[in-house]
Amino acid sequence: MSLVDFVEAWWLSIRPLIEAAGVLGRFERSSMDRPNPSCSLNLRRNEIEADLLVWESGEAELAIIEHDGSANQQHFDDIRSGTNLGAILSRIVNLVTNTPMTPRAG
Repeated sequence: MSLVDFVEAWWLSIRPLIEAAGVLGRFERSSMDRPNPSCSLNLRRNEIEADLLVWESGEAELAIIEHDGSANQQHFDDIRSGTNLGAILSRIVNLVTNTPMTPRAG
């Protein structure tokens, strides 16, 4: 299983759970015939947003936008080890699911 396939399978397995928690998510993948295929995962809840870009080579970029609009970006040289990938995926899910819901008007 490729790294991009793994991230997609992970996303599909947790999607119903995090959407039930009010998180909006979007997953996209590039064509697998590219020299270094990639995928992107965007999770958003209220003002918090996490964007994860993962390349088959193991490189990744994580951008987090906080409540105050500040952005924090991290680059990872190789997330193929379970510890790195698991920590990143856990971090973004915890970030967006632990954000208090904004009450709806009405």
